[in-house]
Amino acid sequence: MTTFGFSRRAGAITAGLALGAGLLAPLAHADETSATSTPPATSSATPSATTPSVTPSATAPSSTTPSATTSNPAKKEAADQPDLRITAELPVTGDLVNGQEFQPKITITNTGKGVARSVRAKHVSGSLSVYGWNELDPFGPGTTIEPGASLTARPRAQVRWQENNNTSTTFAVTTDNEATPENNAATVTYRIVPPSTKGDIAGVLYGDRNGNGQREAGEELTGIKVTTSAGGGIEQREGRTDAAGRFSFTGLPAGAYWVGFPELPDGWEIGGGNQTVLVDGTERSTKLLVRADRPETDVLAATMAFTKKSYRVGEQAQVRLTLTNKSAKTLTDIESACNRSGEGPHIGGHEWQPLPGGKVTLRPGESRTFLPTGKVPDSAGKIGYIFAACDFGRVGTPESGRAEAATQARVPGEKGSSWGYVFHDKNGNDRPDDGEGLVNVKIGLIDPDSGRQVTTAVTDGTGRVEFTNILVGGYRMHIYGPWTVEEISSGLVTVYAPPWSGNGWQAKVKPGTQLPDPAPAENPADPEPQPGPAKKLASTGADVTGLAGVGFLVLVGGAALVFAVRRRRVTG
Repeated sequence: MTTFGFSRRAGAITAGLALGAGLLAPLAHADETSATSTPPATSSATPSATTPSVTPSATAPSSTTPSATTSNPAKKEAADQPDLRITAELPVTGDLVNGQEFQPKITITNTGKGVARSVRAKHVSGSLSVYGWNELDPFGPGTTIEPGASLTARPRAQVRWQENNNTSTTFAVTTDNEATPENNAATVTYRIVPPSTKGDIAGVLYGDRNGNGQREAGEELTGIKVTTSAGGGIEQREGRTDAAGRFSFTGLPAGAYWVGFPELPDGWEIGGGNQTVLVDGTERSTKLLVRADRPETDVLAATMAFTKKSYRVGEQAQVRLTLTNKSAKTLTDIESACNRSGEGPHIGGHEWQPLPGGKVTLRPGESRTFLPTGKVPDSAGKIGYIFAACDFGRVGTPESGRAEAATQARVPGEKGSSWGYVFHDKNGNDRPDDGEGLVNVKIGLIDPDSGRQVTTAVTDGTGRVEFTNILVGGYRMHIYGPWTVEEISSGLVTVYAPPWSGNGWQAKVKPGTQLPDPAPAENPADPEPQPGPAKKLASTGADVTGLAGVGFLVLVGGAALVFAVRRRRVTG
């Protein structure tokens, strides 16, 4: 029985021909330095599986053509021109199926004596949908390839069944002042299994209770919901595992399917979530062995907190991180992943690493504390906070089951603005419609640290309200009137400094009891950073340096909490 996932060996189908002025989109960048030491293959080494889209001229100059001299301008110009060649290879073997995804390998070499500028690439024909060319994007400025250098790109491709062409795809590349633009293409050939071919998906689901990576008696997971889905209008199917953990779906059109287990009980996790299964009419999709693992939170706990309440931009912030082994066995190769969303002012930037050496080991029952540091980025001053959000687990464990920890600290100083809509959702569609806005209602903003009001504004005739020239950060809302706030799309009213101050939020309210007016702020001056424990929120008692206040979204969305508004913009 094969292991679920179908990793494929790099294989066979290659194409190589002279590459001149085509168009190839950006790809993953290969090491150009190493590539320069390997000259490209000559035209006599063109693979048999490759068919050039344009046949290069093989005719030599006639004997009457005068020999080149330094005084010949045309020859001198050609000597300084770039001359690109391209090869293409598919990293899969066997027939393809509709919806299958992979990354073709495209290699572009400049065999000329001039620098190739504005190099761009694309696929010009065939049944593959190709995207993700990066610096080779056909609609971008292109990239540069020095004489003798090569660039390897790995764009993403997906098979799209076409009735009229299911055997080849041609890639092309272009550059300025190309010496031989007529031969800048490479074609790969393949076969696609038609969707009229039927096949099955079948396998066994088990829970690896003892963590040895092997299926053993009694580990089968029974009665678990299983789903299959695919693109192209194919209907989703559902089933359940039987008493032996088996599941099956029959008579499926050939294609790439996602197999999911959306209702795993008791914290069981499957690495990678939904799995891709290729159905081509053979038995390879009927011998799946799907392993579920216990979440890392069964054996590992993590806590994290900044050592100061607030910081300044450019300062080195410090986090107190504690990892605890809750199990009776040694945990090795514990790694971290931080700022997975890539958004927000995260400590140390996108590549911050809180663990010494990248991995640590914990003995049974052991707790270890680390004090990693990182620079407070400039962006933290624009929103008033800095964040740290990480997950921890042994190498290879599912991301969704790892131990998570997050924290935040204030970064005071800049001022900004904020606007949004305050509305009573009468029809329950979770958005402000005509006639639902609160008109001419006074709204106050409450500092979550002090519990005091910092400013007020009045809604207009549509329920829109705007606050200007106030310190960046997150604020609770106070409504002057018999209303209760149900939900704010960004968690709190978020105030940003430019360039982010143009984003809006929505505050859904319902009829309620009029609350007492809040106390005004005693000192509206910019606060100074100070160490020590965080103050408590007046209404909730929550610690604002933890996950309360603006930071309540940290654990939900990584370091993206204050950018939740940016992904849910309001037109205004």
